[in-house]
Amino acid sequence: MIQLMEDKKLLGTLFETYGSPLNIHYLPEFDRNIQTFREVFEKHKIRHQLFYARKANKNQSVVKRAKENGIGVDTASFRELRQALDAGLEAEKLVKIYATAVNDYDWGMVRGKPYLYRLLFT
Repeated sequence: MIQLMEDKKLLGTLFETYGSPLNIHYLPEFDRNIQTFREVFEKHKIRHQLFYARKANKNQSVVKRAKENGIGVDTASFRELRQALDAGLEAEKLVKIYATAVNDYDWGMVRGKPYLYRLLFT
């Protein structure tokens, strides 16, 4: 990342080609974060399944990387659900939050019944 930020010519070309804002994703950091979570859960013997919140980032490369890392994806719309399936995620690796744009009919077409209806924070 530092090398990229210091390469003014490359940055200029990227801005000219793709416009601004320019979103740059460093996926090895994503991989490390997943591994860190796994290590903590395993150290404390906590059963777990990690999910990436699709709403947090629209970049499909992150969804594909989630699949490569064996984690699931939390979808909040039919489009996000469709994109996750198109990226090759199995239905068992998808969840939805109850109050989302993925209605029960659409969700039922994918996996029968949502794995997770809502997250509660107390």
